[in-house]
Amino acid sequence: MNERQPSRTALGAAGYRAAHQLLEGGKVFSDPFARTILGDGADAIIAGLSAGPAQQRMRIFMAMRSRFAEDCLGAAVSRGVEQLTVRASRRLAPEPTTTVVGPIHYEVIEPLKVVRFRLEANESQPIAFDWTFEAVVPPVTEERTWRRSGYRLAAELVRYHQTGVATGWVEIDGHRHEFDPDTWVSTRDHSWGVRYDVGTPATDLEPNDGIPAGAGFQMIWCPVLMERP
Repeated sequence: MNERQPSRTALGAAGYRAAHQLLEGGKVFSDPFARTILGDGADAIIAGLSAGPAQQRMRIFMAMRSRFAEDCLGAAVSRGVEQLTVRASRRLAPEPTTTVVGPIHYEVIEPLKVVRFRLEANESQPIAFDWTFEAVVPPVTEERTWRRSGYRLAAELVRYHQTGVATGWVEIDGHRHEFDPDTWVSTRDHSWGVRYDVGTPATDLEPNDGIPAGAGFQMIWCPVLMERP
């Protein structure tokens, strides 16, 4: 990345958004600035992102991701940038299968299809909710993660993702907001196994320098529910 210049990632995203304005009329996401960001090479970049079906799929994905981000930002601004967190805990024994912890309830109504998740009114935060997740597609399982650090197993875990719709309500500061499956999408994931970066760091391991200074990573989890018209 050059100083005072857009990164290659930013240029690539702008290219797909600009192509979306030209080829799909910006129906998913309107971006009047994308072409300007591309500069003098805009025509060549857009042509390269318009060649075939693979580029079309990526264009629509980038437009949908931008639309989703803008909608979430708009919702956050309307409420204010605020996060409410309620934590609860209990002993696992002697009821390891109980999924109620204080005001938090998690109920599997139909395995891998319907789940109800609710938070009772509580003294910690001015929030309560009751929503039911109903799957639209079956869960998709990632490839098993397996890592070894020296002679020690560092990770062996499995995770699945599932997209569906939501029914229910959330109440904040006494104001209730209803949501229904016609307009609300809900997603969930579940993982299990031996995993890294969980719990107190082990003290009987060889020193690990971790991520080098100046380096880093970013993971974007962005499930999408696509429907045919």
